[in-house]
Parts: sequence; C-alpha cells; structure tokens
Amino acid sequence: LNADLNVAEGSQDMTLNGVIKGEGKIIKSGSAALQLNQSNHYSGGTVLNKGTVRLSNAKALGSGGLVVTGSATLDTVPHLVLDTPIELKADLDITGRYLTLNSIISGSGGIIKSSSAPLRLNAANRYNGGTTLYDGKLLLGHPMALGQGALMIKGAAILDNQLELALNNRIELQDDLNVMGIENLTLNAVISGTKGLTKYGQAALTLNAANTYQGIPLCMTVLWLSAREPVWPQLTE
Repeated sequence: LNADLNVAEGSQDMTLNGVIKGEGKIIKSGSAALQLNQSNHYSGGTVLNKGTVRLSNAKALGSGGLVVTGSATLDTVPHLVLDTPIELKADLDITGRYLTLNSIISGSGGIIKSSSAPLRLNAANRYNGGTTLYDGKLLLGHPMALGQGALMIKGAAILDNQLELALNNRIELQDDLNVMGIENLTLNAVISGTKGLTKYGQAALTLNAANTYQGIPLCMTVLWLSAREPVWPQLTE
C-alpha cells in the first residue's frame, strides 16, 4: 500500500489471502464483510466505516490502529490476541471466537459484546460509550478495562476477573449477571436495574455503593457489603 485502499460498497464478502504491506491504510465502507487472513505489515491503520472486518490472524491489522466511525462489527475466526489500539468514534460490535484485546481502547463510542465466546480486556482503557453485554463471558485484566462508561447487562452474561480488581463503573442489570472471578472483586459504583447478581467461586465480592437493583442476590461464597460484614453462602433466594 503506497496509498490508501478503499473497500467500498459491495454485496459480496471479500477475502484477502495475501500479505498486505506498505504505509497506506485500509478504509472499509461497504456493508459486506472483509476478511484478512495473513500476518500483515501495513502501518497506516484500518478505518472501519461500516460492515464487518473478520480476522483470522493476530497480525491481520498490521502495525497501525483500528478506527471505528460507523455501524461496524469485529469478528474473529480462531482465538486471537490483538495488540492493536482501537479508537471508537462509534459503537463496535464484537462477535466470533475468544478474543483478547491488549492495547488501549479510546473514544466516545462503546463496545457491544453479542457473541457467546469470551472477550478479555487487559488495558487501562479510555472509551466512554459504555459496554453492553448480551452473551458470554467478559474477562477483565485491569481496573480501567471498561473505560469510563457503564456496564449494561442484557443477556446471559458472566463477569470474570483473574486478578484482584476494584471497578468504578456503574452497572445496569437488565438481565441477571453471574460473577465468577477467581480473585477478589470490589464494585464501587451503583448497580441498578430489575435483575440480580449470582456470585460463584471462593473469591470475595464487595459491594460498596447504595445500589438500587431489584433482583435478590444469590451467593455461593462470601459476599461483603460496604459495612464489611460478610454475607455467608445462601443457596436459595
């Protein structure tokens, strides 16, 4: 790429099997899917205006960033670990297989997780459009992994942490949330909504806010409230 490559409107999906290199960027504008299969070396980044970018290689996006500007989907075929920074000027729907995002996610948009496969966020993210969880497991590897927005639960969802974390993100429960981390988790912001929490595992869950959610918590281990008095396991609501 000595210049930018525009993948414009088209009704058929496109697959690029060859290596892409150069200083230009890929601009994806059509509603059909663009699949990138190789370990690419282009440095200009990828702009996702519309449609789906499907990745089957951890280096498929080259060495530049991913900028999302419109209604777009990021799909992965195998389990991938991406080190690509992402800027969200619009919401990004994440589907496909198990995906780990190691680099910073910034911008005014949000993340929508609609796949049943796990999604892991490891960076101190700065996006403020919130995170919507429809299905599957969301694993957090940093206290700022969810950026500055709220976490909204809209389906059968699991929140998991594999290191001790304190989260300051608001949580809205439109469906029940299962908390299954192996390390202690503290939720400092308000939890609201019509559904409840179910806590599994040996780690402690601490709730510090004046929460307004209406569902009854079901606890399979120790639950700490802000008064620091433990609530011991209860097997019925």
